[in-house]
Amino acid sequence: VAGDAILPRLPRWFVGDAVGVLVIAPAVDAVLRGRTDRSMVLPLLAVSVSAALVLGPLRAPAEVGLPFLVLPALALVALRLGPGGAALGVLIVATIVEATAVSGTGPFAHEGPFGGLIVVQMFLAMASLTSLTVSTLADDLVSREELERTLREQALHDHLTGLANRRLLLDRLERANLRLARAEAPVAVLYLDLDGFKKINDRWGHDIGDLVLRTTAQRLVAHVRAEDTVARLGGDEFVVLAEGLTDEHHARELADRIVAACAEPILHAGGVLRMGVSVGVCVALSPVASAARLLSVADRAMYIAKHAGGGRVRLEHAPSVA
Repeated sequence: VAGDAILPRLPRWFVGDAVGVLVIAPAVDAVLRGRTDRSMVLPLLAVSVSAALVLGPLRAPAEVGLPFLVLPALALVALRLGPGGAALGVLIVATIVEATAVSGTGPFAHEGPFGGLIVVQMFLAMASLTSLTVSTLADDLVSREELERTLREQALHDHLTGLANRRLLLDRLERANLRLARAEAPVAVLYLDLDGFKKINDRWGHDIGDLVLRTTAQRLVAHVRAEDTVARLGGDEFVVLAEGLTDEHHARELADRIVAACAEPILHAGGVLRMGVSVGVCVALSPVASAARLLSVADRAMYIAKHAGGGRVRLEHAPSVA
């Protein structure tokens, strides 16, 4: 602006630079990193339309509060799209309000060329602060929710295989036992122990041992139904809980398929691993005293199968409460 001193320019430059750092840089970063997608189109379009209506070439003065109607739209974008989307939204608003101010139109035109630009920069600084603060708080809340969800998952699942752990298994066993009182479909608990795992672990080390455990977990998941529960109790012991079976023969068929699957060799860089699995099956036709009882019967059956030479299935019935 002709004739103004350097000192009055400094606040405007400072605010302009702050807007650039807070808005343009994150917006450009969001685009370059590919964080924009179709989900951003409608929210940003809504901001564009609202900004064009309240910040466009209207003659209503800023005192009526019309420009500030864009702030709720920016807040919604911030909540919906996060910091990157919020920065893009403010960048759209900045483009519109700066273009109208330079052309001498819009809600801030009455401030004059010098005062108008300063007021515009202050308005954009407030819009940036509002939008990015809301997006940061929302992002922090989402991060906390994700952390809590992760901690809950870790508390209920085995860290190595991703299977259910003992705590989650016992809870589902209790629920299955309660459902036995209302349904006639039997419940089967398969207790598995790998044959020869200790030798493999001692010879090849824990990394290969972990590979065997993860591979076994994948094979178990692949051979059960989606509604069945597969759990790792620790070491090389696994449990499968199958509800709603037609009869006990289905439990035996499932156990046989698991034995065959686990007998398949496991390939690794050092060679071929061959092992088997012993399976104890507990079939409950009616409620038992406790879920732990289902597990103990299956555990005992597994040891009988293992002592018989391994690679076998032993089926027993759980004693009912009656």
